[in-house]
Amino acid sequence: MKEALKILESAEDFESIDISEDISIDVLRDIFYALSDKVRLEIISLLIDNGEMCVCKFQEIFKISQPNLSFHLGILRKSGLVKTRRKGTWMNYSLNGENEVLKNLIPLIKKAV
Repeated sequence: MKEALKILESAEDFESIDISEDISIDVLRDIFYALSDKVRLEIISLLIDNGEMCVCKFQEIFKISQPNLSFHLGILRKSGLVKTRRKGTWMNYSLNGENEVLKNLIPLIKKAV
């Protein structure tokens, strides 16, 4: 416990995180759950690099079943990390630029993936 307190006392990086609105523990849990899976992290990374992407591109890249891909995209949507836009019969996904937690995590995600 003392070790954890030392880390918190010396962590100057916490000051660089900019969250202007209140965030509930449930919202934060949903975000971290969404980012706890490699496929979902890679989807976020692809969206960081490419902007909006069609679900059909994700199917080509990940070579997973459509229900499995829909499951992952649904979790990202529920957490508020991505937005959707229908274009004809396809659904396009993009990062939710209004999500302040995601904005703060993008540099870390880019470094890791």
